[in-house]
Amino acid sequence: RGRRFILSAVRDLFLSCHGEELTTLKTLLDAGGIYQNLFKLIYNDIWSHRVREEIVQHFRRESLKYRKRLGHPVGVKVLSDMDDTLTCSGGHFPAGCDKRYPRRTVYPGYLQLVQSLDRSWRHDMPSCNIVFLSARPHVYKDVTEERSFQFLEGLVNAGRMHSFPTLLPGKLRAGLWTMLTIPFLRQHAWRRVGDLKYLTYLQYREMYSEYDFVFFGDNGQGDLYAGERMIQEEKTRSTPPLLQSVEPYCPRVTSDAESTCSISILGRNDSDLLPKAAQSYNLGLSSEAAYSGADSVS
Repeated sequence: RGRRFILSAVRDLFLSCHGEELTTLKTLLDAGGIYQNLFKLIYNDIWSHRVREEIVQHFRRESLKYRKRLGHPVGVKVLSDMDDTLTCSGGHFPAGCDKRYPRRTVYPGYLQLVQSLDRSWRHDMPSCNIVFLSARPHVYKDVTEERSFQFLEGLVNAGRMHSFPTLLPGKLRAGLWTMLTIPFLRQHAWRRVGDLKYLTYLQYREMYSEYDFVFFGDNGQGDLYAGERMIQEEKTRSTPPLLQSVEPYCPRVTSDAESTCSISILGRNDSDLLPKAAQSYNLGLSSEAAYSGADSVS
């Protein structure tokens, strides 16, 4: 009985909000800096499929009406991998394979790039347009997410990341399957992780139809496959993904050559991420905007 009362209260709260007010509520739930975010509430905690669909449909209708009234998207949601995209893994398996920088070094230019894309950000308004798609699974409470949030909080408190992000974890089943099959399938073992990231993207996008999206990743752990599917099957509000090359051998995991060619992949020797990405996304930024060295956080 108590569960049904809480479920009904959550439903009534969301359905009572419209337009900009609903966008603000969703943003506040994502910007808390903890694993209890909007995605977890809608797709994990709400146990009734009917209520979930009712809320998501309300999100979609109100978001599209709000977007149409504005005449443009509210902003850009930056969906990004963490290991070997935000920070270098130092070659530590299973986090990643890039050995160019020490472990947990923030790639030069990455934080500046994200801030440049987040054009709707205002320091006096609720904002959470940085969304990390992690392959690390959610297991129990915030056991697996706590370290990531502590690291991200350090970046925000130091003034290096302009806004607090939210985190969408992976699934234990997909992670275990990859670990068990990688000795035999090699890079193809990450396909399930790529599938999961793509499906997570679709679910997250359903909650924020008033935004456009861009995806950053690497070609080492399923991000290429997720990016290909975003282009192949969802050609509307997803800008062509930007991946950096960390694997010398990266097999094509779909047969769609056109979608693969639409993905910008930075070479292993491309040390300045920002100017190259700025060119890809027409940000109008100069090469001087890139940070000249790597940022390291222990």
